[in-house]
Amino acid sequence: MLEDVQDDRISVLIVWEPVLWSDLYPPTSSVLSRVTDRRAAQFWDETRSLSKYMVRSAIENPSLLSQSESIPPDTVVWDFVAVFPAGGTWNPLSRPSYYGGPVVEVIDQVRSTLSSSPP
Repeated sequence: MLEDVQDDRISVLIVWEPVLWSDLYPPTSSVLSRVTDRRAAQFWDETRSLSKYMVRSAIENPSLLSQSESIPPDTVVWDFVAVFPAGGTWNPLSRPSYYGGPVVEVIDQVRSTLSSSPP
């Protein structure tokens, strides 16, 4: 999908974390090589720190979620994509322009969000 969006201002952060039994170790070179776009940076989050932070932020600030959503404290955020507007600083109150998952099922929505509100 990244090859369809040719804007150099886009930054992509990919965070790998242990969720499934096959995720006990950091991703291998072959897994990391699935994303070769120079705008993407990949990280290993062994303790799921980002997931915990996102869940805590959503619980403390329900306005980050759609009105019909709630999130249990033990939720693990994974296979998820969020698009943030350009120029913003991500903090607990940052609401993405779009969020959803699983990633493979929301690619069209992400592509649409990126094309309708360029970075």
